Amino acid sequence: DWGTTECYLVQGTDTITFFDKFSLFGWGAMPDFKSFDEVQGFISMYDGKFEFYPFGEYKANYTPAVVVENIAAAKAVESGTNVNLTLKDAKVTAYVASKWGAATAFIEDASGAIQISGDVLSSFGVESNNMILNGNMYVKYVNEWGTIQLSAGDSLAYSKVEAKEGVVEATTMAVKDIKAETNVARYIEIASPSFKYDEENYCYVAIQEGDTIIVVDNFGWMSQNFEKDDENNLILPDSVTSIKGIVMWDDWNGYSISPLSIEEFVAPQDIVVNVAEGEIAEAVETAKAAVKKVGKITINLTEGVS
Repeated sequence: DWGTTECYLVQGTDTITFFDKFSLFGWGAMPDFKSFDEVQGFISMYDGKFEFYPFGEYKANYTPAVVVENIAAAKAVESGTNVNLTLKDAKVTAYVASKWGAATAFIEDASGAIQISGDVLSSFGVESNNMILNGNMYVKYVNEWGTIQLSAGDSLAYSKVEAKEGVVEATTMAVKDIKAETNVARYIEIASPSFKYDEENYCYVAIQEGDTIIVVDNFGWMSQNFEKDDENNLILPDSVTSIKGIVMWDDWNGYSISPLSIEEFVAPQDIVVNVAEGEIAEAVETAKAAVKKVGKITINLTEGVS
């Protein structure tokens, strides 16, 4: 990483500090250069030392990507490593667009889950969730201050990824089982939790049988779907049947869940459907639509309707 590592050009026994002053290689992690056949730039002096600032054309050789067979293996390499990740029915569980930069996305396979730059997925024509990926993806594994993700590697163009639409279901988990490193970045569902604002710790929490987990609105779902009171506080539903989202971890909150949907509990109500001649089909559809939300359904047939 340019911000934490001092780099040098070496030729024989001679060295010079190598600093990307003009951001020729972008703002992210440093490309995994092995050597240069040719590099152009300027010589300058800083703090009594000569420095080389690359600018213009260059011909670079990159360190070969490490072949990894699944997401769990990709997460086991050192930060900054280029990997050739094998995708076997990997699911795009979340794709959250941003007004300020690349979308935030997450992929998951049988071995685990990880955050991935939306720019990487869009290079394969993927810009939504509910997609299934197969093939090989050349990406860089980056762990910056505990935030783990896959970003565009030096050889992204060599990737061969087939994407198709599919059904992506959340894994139902008890709150007590969520707080594990292997669950970070997974798409999970908490069934029938209590949901409230913890005034003592200034955070939202989901509670299930005495176990709690912090709920952080990283994707803006809550602010977009819940109304606010006069003091600009979110008005939470009295009870919910489900919270679906991505398991996250950071130094401040520890384990948390970032909602992608929260289903509000609707108390069952009995309804009556009056059916006149010629309206039977419409009444049946009305009953079907209501059956998950109501208690008893009574259908009254007018005289002569059977």
